[in-house]
Amino acid sequence: MWDRYESDRYQTRFYNTDYLDAYREFRSRDTDHLSTSANGPDIATISTRVRFTETFAVPGDDGTRTIRTQGVLWDIRPVHGSAVWRAVGTLVEPPDAVGTFTGRVTAGSKITQFHNAPLPDVLSDDTFVAVVCAAAVGPR
Repeated sequence: MWDRYESDRYQTRFYNTDYLDAYREFRSRDTDHLSTSANGPDIATISTRVRFTETFAVPGDDGTRTIRTQGVLWDIRPVHGSAVWRAVGTLVEPPDAVGTFTGRVTAGSKITQFHNAPLPDVLSDDTFVAVVCAAAVGPR
């Protein structure tokens, strides 16, 4: 499978008096266009439409930042169809810990609510691969 990536992002960085990152804000509208050949037509997409913030326990030290992402984290769909898998909510990723998700996931016609669920319980690697393959094959 081939992937062509489009990213539309902007960010604002806030620095302390020592010119160290203290806080960051981002807006992201990204889309992965999936195809079965390098120059072939899109067969599926993976999109995000989010805002996220990064706060630092120690200014300037990326190893101490917590990332909080809100919005449509994943929208995976065939190019001509509805979402196969979609997550809308808030993802919190603290340093040195598994991220947690609060929100809803729509998988086909099934909607599941999550509250502070570990990210691997929401979207495991196996689930991600299966969903992308289902989107690539399209509705049957």
